[in-house]
Amino acid sequence: MGKVNLSYLRELEVIELNSGVRLGKVEDLIIDTEMHKVVSILVSKPKGLFKINDCLEVPWNKIKRIGSDVIIIDGVEYIEKAIT
Repeated sequence: MGKVNLSYLRELEVIELNSGVRLGKVEDLIIDTEMHKVVSILVSKPKGLFKINDCLEVPWNKIKRIGSDVIIIDGVEYIEKAIT
């Protein structure tokens, strides 16, 4: 996969590689404007019954693959943050 835009990424579910846990969907990107590169993705945590939607910041280097319908990350440390 070559170039993608934010609209495309926002449709993708983020899944942790080792556990298969769904962390949420891409909400936004953090960009370093001096280095001209994406630093991280913001992943919206699933909304619970009484929870507001907040985000996990996942560094770009944790992304292992961007597929046609999911983004795979290597980051078991984000699982607990996603479900709490």
